[in-house]
Parts: sequence; structure tokens; C-alpha cells
Amino acid sequence: MRYRITDTSVDAELFSLEIESAIAHRYLQAGDVLILDNAANHTGKDNTVLEEWLWTEHMVLVLFLPARAPEWNPIELMWNCLVQRLKYFDISQLTGSH
Repeated sequence: MRYRITDTSVDAELFSLEIESAIAHRYLQAGDVLILDNAANHTGKDNTVLEEWLWTEHMVLVLFLPARAPEWNPIELMWNCLVQRLKYFDISQLTGSH
């Protein structure tokens, strides 16, 4: 899993730069499968050719998850688990104050 924390919103341009960086650092390689949801930053603007470009230039297969199917999206499941755990987390454990 690769992630990046940013203080800006992830638009199509930033997403495509992240994909290029993943390829340059050999995180994405020939034979890999990239699973994406149908978020606008994955498919919009210049990213309309992303799927074809990744396959023809890098042999990376892109699979898009069905729309409105969060139960198929591993990252959505992870976020849901994190949110559920944080509901019961005592924040005072982070600061050391009790």
C-alpha cells in the first residue's frame, strides 16, 4: 500500500503525478494491478487515458471498482475500521495526561 498525506485536495493532476512517481520509484511495475474507485481525480481531466497509458506503456492493469460499492474497496474498509476504533480511543493516552 502506498499513501501520501497532503494538506491540499487531491485533484486529477496530483493523482497523475503520484502515479508517475510510483512508476519512477518502481512501486508500480509490469504485472501489477492497480485498483481504483471511480473518484473524479482517478478518471477526470487528463486521467481519462490513464488506464490505457498504464497498460500500453508499463503493463500495469487498472481495475475500477463498481460505483457505490464501498464493501469492495479495501481502503474504505480500513477507514471504517479506523473510525470505529477511534470512537473508543482515549485521546489522553497520546498526551500523557490522565
